[in-house]
Amino acid sequence: IRPPGGFLEMSEGDFQHVIDVDLNAAIWLARALLPGMVERKWGRIVNFSGMNSIAGYADRPAVSVAKHGAWGLTKVLAKEFAPKGITTNIISPGPIAPDEGSPPSMVAHIQAMASRVPAGRLGTPDEIAAMVALLVSDDGAFINGQMLQVNGAAQT
Repeated sequence: IRPPGGFLEMSEGDFQHVIDVDLNAAIWLARALLPGMVERKWGRIVNFSGMNSIAGYADRPAVSVAKHGAWGLTKVLAKEFAPKGITTNIISPGPIAPDEGSPPSMVAHIQAMASRVPAGRLGTPDEIAAMVALLVSDDGAFINGQMLQVNGAAQT
């Protein structure tokens, strides 16, 4: 969710809704699942961020705050739970090609972002899924506390 508006113009309700969806959901989900992971001495948490957490866009203040908070949560969980066999990472996708059911305004926005991708194209959901697959596998066991930018070298 990305309600527009500057920091002073955004309603308290809109701001809180973004924080609840983009940050608090990750917090409460981790709190619900970590006890079982600790018991098994194994677990993988993959959070999602976006270029907002790196760039801090002025026209989306709540999104930037929430996504940056998710990055902080990732680093905290990685350090606290690494001794228990649990890794926590965060993926920051770049512009991803919209699916056929996407609203026209979203399609236009994402296609406009393609010019910022040096790879010359939008990413695909499969490319994000491949990164998730690595992070949750045994091959990703030593990747911990990292923000992985899957973005075709897009500028933030």
